[in-house]
Amino acid sequence: MGKFLNKLPVVFTSILLLVGSVLGAAAISVPAHAASTGVVCMIANGASSCPSSPASITGTVGSQLRVLVFLQNSSGINGFDVSILADHTILRPVSIDLTGSILQGIPTVIVECLSGILASGSSCANTDTIDTIELAATSALGSGITSTPTTGLLFTALYNVTQKTIGTSLGFQAGCSSTSVGPNVCVTLANGTPTPVPETIETAFVSTSAAPNFLISANPSSLTIVEGSSAASTITLTSINGLNGTVSLSTLSPPLCAQPGCSSWTLSPTSVILSSERVGTATLSIFAGTAFPGPGNSLSLPINGTINGLSHSISVVFRTVAPSVPDFTIQASPTILSVSQGFTGPSLLTLGSIQGFNGTMTLDASGSPTGLILSLTQTSVMLSSGGTGTSELSVSTLSTTPVGSYSVAVTGSAGSISHTLAITVTVTSSTSSGDFTITDSATFISIPVASEQQTMVTVTSLSGFSGIVMLVAKPSSTAFACWFTTLTNTSTIFVPAGGVANEYPTCGAGRPAGAYTLTITGTSGSLSNSVRLAVNITDFNIAGPTSIAFNAGSSDVEGLTFSSLAGFAGSINLSAASPAALSASCPTSMTLASGGTSTLICSLASSTPGTYNATFTGTFLCSGCDYNGKDINTLSTIVTVFGTGTPDFAISANPSSLALVKGSSAAFTITINGTNGFNGTISLSTTIFPLVKNGPKISLPTMVGQYSNSTLTVSTTRSTPVGTYRITVTATSGSITHELTIMVTVTH
Repeated sequence: MGKFLNKLPVVFTSILLLVGSVLGAAAISVPAHAASTGVVCMIANGASSCPSSPASITGTVGSQLRVLVFLQNSSGINGFDVSILADHTILRPVSIDLTGSILQGIPTVIVECLSGILASGSSCANTDTIDTIELAATSALGSGITSTPTTGLLFTALYNVTQKTIGTSLGFQAGCSSTSVGPNVCVTLANGTPTPVPETIETAFVSTSAAPNFLISANPSSLTIVEGSSAASTITLTSINGLNGTVSLSTLSPPLCAQPGCSSWTLSPTSVILSSERVGTATLSIFAGTAFPGPGNSLSLPINGTINGLSHSISVVFRTVAPSVPDFTIQASPTILSVSQGFTGPSLLTLGSIQGFNGTMTLDASGSPTGLILSLTQTSVMLSSGGTGTSELSVSTLSTTPVGSYSVAVTGSAGSISHTLAITVTVTSSTSSGDFTITDSATFISIPVASEQQTMVTVTSLSGFSGIVMLVAKPSSTAFACWFTTLTNTSTIFVPAGGVANEYPTCGAGRPAGAYTLTITGTSGSLSNSVRLAVNITDFNIAGPTSIAFNAGSSDVEGLTFSSLAGFAGSINLSAASPAALSASCPTSMTLASGGTSTLICSLASSTPGTYNATFTGTFLCSGCDYNGKDINTLSTIVTVFGTGTPDFAISANPSSLALVKGSSAAFTITINGTNGFNGTISLSTTIFPLVKNGPKISLPTMVGQYSNSTLTVSTTRSTPVGTYRITVTATSGSITHELTIMVTVTH
């Protein structure tokens, strides 16, 4: 706390100089004690020591809470400047109390600031806010410093508890300089010298309920990551009021797309054991891809923790930025391998070009400690701009390879650019005892097309089994895909002896609808167990006429029949799209029961003759899925609007002329379009002028419909005379006759 140390030579030192003038120079000397780094903590009223993890303090809404700021096992002191931090909407600062303080004599208050408002002294620090209490105080003049080690109360902070909370943090303000606690924590303890007494800190949590609970936090909660790079956030879980048990962690499944286009992330471990007042941690590792969420864009990842019906969450936001120079990415799947003694395990390496990187990469793998046999299918990979490449790493062990955890470093290099990733390899005993079971939290899931559902797979140790289990998810059909938190259909988890481990498979539904199965197999060495999950994909269908006709100035209706497929049930939103000259309107929604059908009537109207396309779209949005996708089905109808004049037809050719090298052939498209309600068949005939020996040959259907496209073929030989030929096509239907002319020029 820079402010306090600045006071030290001015205010604090002037006090000591005054003491010195009365008692002599010895009054300001520091006794020779062994150096001791103490702990400054916050504890409940009545407590008498600092815990090894954040303390749980219970308060009651509408009452006053006393929080002890405590010092334990410190070198001697004769003053302090401490700023504590809490959410003022829950804990509103009221006052401070120096009763019982370890400061000797009657303490002198130098500065007291409550919620950034000066209560005593000259001025508040620039780090004081509406959420802080700052107190700077010294021992009485001439009192000297406390003995080493010093343990006891610094002061008591008083708060009004204004609203309920399962656990709000009590911490220390940051942003100060030259303090007792780095980096820049606003806690300074003094002993009469310009150098602050070194200390550590321990924070606390305040809850308005005495029931066991837990808190979840992320550090950092916001990340900026260069495309192709990785970063991590530490997820911290804290037991409140003596909670004991295993907290299950989960987050969103990464998008199912190829690296390096999409970002990916893993949360490990997904099970964290908490005991009374214990802190547990997990790591959220994020790889920033090049396509999703894209440079300059952000994505929020909710981290959910659940235990015994309690559930809390925190979000980690990451933002991707483009690298400033051409670069490449290197990723591995999986990043954790379990290999039994005498066996081999693979990991697929995916390399990607970013920012236009174009060149050859070299790959190398090394293990620590030694004992693994490593090989790469390719040690040199050529990448084109924006392209990808792969190589497979094989990790082999001998029957004599020591059981334990190994780290394999895979390094990709190209010129001055180099990236390294780590793969964890756990070698298990080929003769390990015990077994494991694998179960799923559901036996059946129903997924609408385009949505996703997630379940929890639990692997349980039997008879003391302990080790890494590799999970593989295998759908029975390509109609749906499933993946773990690794973004792939494989994952590895560690199962402790007598314990459990969880993974979270997510399945996304495609088409066709129907009943399928998902088999999840867990393997560890020679042990293999599986669980089967029934997967039902639901969908709906839209049926109706594909064409409709009416006269200009009138209207018609079209019946759309919606059908439930594979048990689909829900509300479907309906929309109609058509050109401006055609009006199409439908009810905005309808509801389908499982296995049922329903018919809606849509209206079509136009005053302009022509042929139009009307598209009817039904959209279902899943509201109870882990990913609420849109199931979209459409029906297109050709709408013919007849004119009110005499029925007729028109004939055209495309192209209407061309040049043709003799010995070759060409094709023309002859189009017939009826008008004003024309409804009849049309006969076609052709003539050619001039009519010469070896002249062009013509083929064309002799009978077509009122709306048709047919092909006129002109063929020549090497003997066909060079020149220009006129082909006349005559179309006749009853008394109606139309002609068109096509010009063909035959060249050498």
